[in-house]
Amino acid sequence: MRAALSVAVFVVLAACATSSPDTGQVGGDPDRLTREQIMESGFSSLHEVVSRLRPRWLRSFGTTLVYLDDVPMGNSNALRDWPPTTAYLMEWLAPLQARTRVPNIGLEEDIGGVIFVSTRPGGGG
Repeated sequence: MRAALSVAVFVVLAACATSSPDTGQVGGDPDRLTREQIMESGFSSLHEVVSRLRPRWLRSFGTTLVYLDDVPMGNSNALRDWPPTTAYLMEWLAPLQARTRVPNIGLEEDIGGVIFVSTRPGGGG
């Protein structure tokens, strides 16, 4: 009985370590997706990758902006047009963090966050 209880606790803890029920996130840094994670996902677009692996990035209040190599590309719908092979790194920044990295985002805009997509090895724009 004691061994069965230990196994059950281990299984529950392992499940909690790989997936967060509140955010739907699967493994890793909640604000980053690496090329390995993106490619292993098996999804057909970056939008699908984000919606399945980091859904919190799309659930923010306000508009989620997308930058490709630090060039503004519009809202999160832009990710629907890009295959996973496009990205080496994806990062999500909350509104205040995004305003620090991208000074031309005005305080008056209803920004819910920013997804940065890097198409180069090593990330960054």
